[in-house]
Amino acid sequence: MRIKREGSRVKAGTVRAYLRERYLREPVCESKQLTNRSCFFIMKIPKKPHIGKLLREYLRKNGHTVVWLKEQLDCDRAKLYRIFANSDIYSDDLWQIAAVVNHDFFLDLSRKFSQSVKDETKV
Repeated sequence: MRIKREGSRVKAGTVRAYLRERYLREPVCESKQLTNRSCFFIMKIPKKPHIGKLLREYLRKNGHTVVWLKEQLDCDRAKLYRIFANSDIYSDDLWQIAAVVNHDFFLDLSRKFSQSVKDETKV
């Protein structure tokens, strides 16, 4: 597929149509701009969990404090508070925290994703 360019910018509509056509599931034909070949599929993307909240909640449930985790990881408390505040985390940071607290957060996220996909398809 060719992506039309206007000057140095890519037209958003053509990229959006391409991505929908290639990756998404539910058939929809839209607007006058799109041709017969431009029918595409739309899949609702599940809401992303807030990983910082999940981590903090797990620590509280298991009686660990931020100071304890800071000592185990040998890092700043400020870094941990930034992790808790963000909905994103680097995978190596999550890996280190998971190793210290001996819990598989990746499995938790995978289960949450699977559940949210199931919930979206029921609708």
